[in-house]
Amino acid sequence: MNRMNQRVTGALALAALCATSLSYAGTTPEATLKDFLAAMKKKDRKALKSAVDWKALGKAMGVDKEPTREKSDQLLETMKVVYVEGFALGKQADNFKIGKVTTKGSTAQGGFMRQDSLTKAWSAATQFTLTKEGKTWMITNIGSAPKPG
Repeated sequence: MNRMNQRVTGALALAALCATSLSYAGTTPEATLKDFLAAMKKKDRKALKSAVDWKALGKAMGVDKEPTREKSDQLLETMKVVYVEGFALGKQADNFKIGKVTTKGSTAQGGFMRQDSLTKAWSAATQFTLTKEGKTWMITNIGSAPKPG
């Protein structure tokens, strides 16, 4: 019985550790962006897809302006594929880092910075809007970062 108690205690401790680490994912805008960048590097389509509030992103992109619900749904599905596959390419993901994130209430703005391979200078590359939904921060808009000057 003592050996069995040790196994059960060990399993419970491992489960608690896993639950604790999972509960921190996406609980800040920075964590969501960090997880998204890690998913890009791993080409993890499921993680990329789960970090985005697709209805909110579709609305930001004007999908809700389509004349019929069917066309709107088709466009949203196409948009999912394009975004997920584009980010899953992981193109130059190793040259990205998380930029400054600003939070105001339940909305945050943040982005990826890209390092130029020649000059090693960092510049804004991709801009994200995130919205807090419950305890989780979801990506609700994605766009190119404004160019300086």
